[in-house]
Amino acid sequence: MGFARIPFVLKASWDFWRSPLQVLKYPLAVGFKKPHLPFVAPKKYWDLYDANEIRLAQHQAGIENASGYSIHDSHEFRGYEGVPKEGLIPAELQRKSIHGYLACVSYIDAQVGLLLKELDDLGIADNTIVVLWGDHGFHLGDHGMWGKHTTLENATRVPLIIRTLEANKVAQTNSPVELNDIYPTLADLAGIEIPTAINGRSLVPLLSKESKPVRAGALTIFKSRGSLGYSFRTERYRYTEWINKAGKCPAKELYDYESDPLEKINLADQKSHSEIQNQLAKQLRAHAQGCERLKPSEPESTPNPQPTSLNQSDDPIRASSNIKSDAPVLIGAASNAKFWDTRSYEIVNREFAYVTPGNDFKQTAIHPQPGKWKWKTADEWIERCKKNSQVMRLHSAISPQCSKWAKSDNRTPAELKQNLQEYMTEVCKRYNDQPHVRWMDVVNETVSRNGEWFGPREGNDRWENPWYQIGVDERHPLKPPVYIKMAFELANQHAPNIKQIVNQHGGMETAMWDKVKGIVEHLQDSGIRVDGIGWQGHIDTGFENDPNNMKALKSLIEWAQSRKLEFHVTEFNAWIRTEEGETISKDDLAAQAKTYLAVLEVLRDYGDTGVVTWCAWQIKDNETERGHLQGNLYDAEGQPKPALKAVKRFSQKSVAQKSANQN
Repeated sequence: MGFARIPFVLKASWDFWRSPLQVLKYPLAVGFKKPHLPFVAPKKYWDLYDANEIRLAQHQAGIENASGYSIHDSHEFRGYEGVPKEGLIPAELQRKSIHGYLACVSYIDAQVGLLLKELDDLGIADNTIVVLWGDHGFHLGDHGMWGKHTTLENATRVPLIIRTLEANKVAQTNSPVELNDIYPTLADLAGIEIPTAINGRSLVPLLSKESKPVRAGALTIFKSRGSLGYSFRTERYRYTEWINKAGKCPAKELYDYESDPLEKINLADQKSHSEIQNQLAKQLRAHAQGCERLKPSEPESTPNPQPTSLNQSDDPIRASSNIKSDAPVLIGAASNAKFWDTRSYEIVNREFAYVTPGNDFKQTAIHPQPGKWKWKTADEWIERCKKNSQVMRLHSAISPQCSKWAKSDNRTPAELKQNLQEYMTEVCKRYNDQPHVRWMDVVNETVSRNGEWFGPREGNDRWENPWYQIGVDERHPLKPPVYIKMAFELANQHAPNIKQIVNQHGGMETAMWDKVKGIVEHLQDSGIRVDGIGWQGHIDTGFENDPNNMKALKSLIEWAQSRKLEFHVTEFNAWIRTEEGETISKDDLAAQAKTYLAVLEVLRDYGDTGVVTWCAWQIKDNETERGHLQGNLYDAEGQPKPALKAVKRFSQKSVAQKSANQN
């Protein structure tokens, strides 16, 4: 119930107590919504606090060796006007928000006081048991989060006060208890037989001066990214296992509140804490018998991602640009499985905390034809990203890069539709619960540079888009291909945990982007979720020298953010075009670095108002189709070019500048 209805509720409560039915054996439950968002309370409760004395959360960074399940993006809080959509909340707004939270707490405290006063006025206070509790906690900036919805301490710990008929006796305890314990406690205090088929335990032994513990720990269960988190809190430790639908354990968490009260370090799967972890795992299972997914014996698991050593080079990009950093632009790189045993992949792991597996998740790689599935490479990508603490974008789009079977001229629309449905459904289901998978390209290269829908061609060895043959929506002015909507509907249904992108290859051609905007608006207007647009920016060095290019790029990002879309540069390099026989000079390389930097600086300007990412296309010049144009960050020998140094300086400077602005 909202705070505006409290006077009515109190009056109803009083009228009931004063009625002829007043036999004083009726329980009365009164609920108050505050201090829920929004933090609104009468002014006099704000005036109880001096804003200058309000302390901000001590630890606002992420968690070392994070599981990928506990940290969220404060979606509800950031939905309010004036709250940044990404990054740390400005200090003044943090202080004002905490001020509002405290005012709401005091406001509700006063309402509780009215209830207790009425007990006294009615002369029944000495014969009434009172229990005060909350249903969840709230993060107020710790770990950079605002809200509930975690298994961490500040979201799972709640106030619990019990006033018995022996109110003159006061006892406190640090022993963990559960809200499940309230019912058996009240039954015990009222002399009512406690049913055996309940999970709770009477807390009466804790209410005495001896304060005898009634349980070894308290259990919290919460769902995140498709997995259930079973979190077991003892007086000293919190141990959590995340169990997916398959019964596997992709991540664990262990915190020692004696040495780390702010939950800075996840100690799970570290040798130094293996003994206590095993002990807590057994206690968790003994306590959570019958829970939906938790198996009686310890489940098969994969270790939490361990950070790659950063000592292999000076200041790798991942040190300043990663999913947990305050970088305005998340910087990553694309690679392919065929480079796993090369220096290129070593560079990817050292330098980047965000990766895109080239074409290894596309239809041609995973489901090239009916009855044929190839998951080995894609699954290994998932495990590699876990091991290297990398988030990833699945370049799994329905696109021209499809199998020869799909491109065959005799292929029917029904066959193509079935293959698309099978592929998208299984890819989404298989990787939806993987915490390292943050984005997926649902469709790619749907439009030609001239603004026409990209369609099929004769033969099966040319660049074409056979999916267009499934049909078009004749009712819409754009006549959009049916496969686009179909792919997004499947992704919406089967991959709700993954952000879903419309990706497009090209430059800043107006006709092309107008058509892309049209299809995005068509999808959104149809109630279909689209989370972002992607630009595959394979451009020429000097791109920024044409003012129309930079103006168009800014306009595209602004349009995306006006539709509440993320903006992703999903592939990027800058070709160096020279006359035949002419070698590439130092001036050419310097100009290339300037182009890289110019595009990144545009992205930085929008990093405070929405999610913005940038991904280098491959690593070395000899690993792309146009290697002779030397558009990449490293030369063919694996030596860094000026462009890499420019990207590193940009990343480090951007984080430092943003931090300085916030302080």
